Amino acid sequence: MATPSPIAGNENFTLVENAANQFQNMQVAFEEADEMKVQRMTVYDENLAKEVVGIGTIYTVTGYAPNAVNVNEFGTLTLGNGLFLNRQPKQPAATAVTDPQLLHLPAGAVIVGMRITNNNVPLLGLAGSTINIGTEAWAAAAVGNNNLANATPTGATPFGGSDTGVNSKAGVKFFAGEPKITVDTSALQVTINGPIPETANVIGTATATIDNMTLGTKGIDMNSGPHGVVVTAPATEVSVFLNTENIDQGDLAVKLWYLADTEVPGDRP
Repeated sequence: MATPSPIAGNENFTLVENAANQFQNMQVAFEEADEMKVQRMTVYDENLAKEVVGIGTIYTVTGYAPNAVNVNEFGTLTLGNGLFLNRQPKQPAATAVTDPQLLHLPAGAVIVGMRITNNNVPLLGLAGSTINIGTEAWAAAAVGNNNLANATPTGATPFGGSDTGVNSKAGVKFFAGEPKITVDTSALQVTINGPIPETANVIGTATATIDNMTLGTKGIDMNSGPHGVVVTAPATEVSVFLNTENIDQGDLAVKLWYLADTEVPGDRP
């Protein structure tokens, strides 16, 4: 814990035993504690680290589409244009790589998971809009890298938005390794719609691969596909790019999970 400026006569103290109700406001660059009890916490630049045995440290961070007060930059994005994500919500788009609100990832990190949501502000616009998410070097305009998400539906419609894509209740989630299972479709039945509808069995040994991520079922190996996206300098910023159809209203948040070397105290990514 940071200590206050010494009081005359106490210049050499090194420990504060109890400072309850003493500080109305305290700002520190880095703080480390063995135990902490918090009644209320507001976190803008989330970056939680958890050691995973035998793998390394997984960090989580959330990037927010720029949406300053009275300037809905993402919510009025037009097709063929992109923006860089910020560290905090409701902030204007960065105009320089040094802007404090711009989200940066550490070079060498390996992104292993991502969830995209509308940040509880439904996306509205013409149906069929899709977005790319990717890592890019900062520039005046994002060019739309798609190494994290490619042509992902927003679920936007003109009237209230649909409950699909980014607009779905839990958003859209991605994993390195593409967890999937294969099922036998040979015993499935199909209904043939004609003058006299009839049901027939599908004959053969066809298989189909479908997504599976349900707790309580057989675990899925995480090595059936790419093992993550490596962040390579100078492409350490994260962009969102609108491929098709304009957006009229809405917000966006992107949560990332990434592997990185053990954090150096006071040097957060």
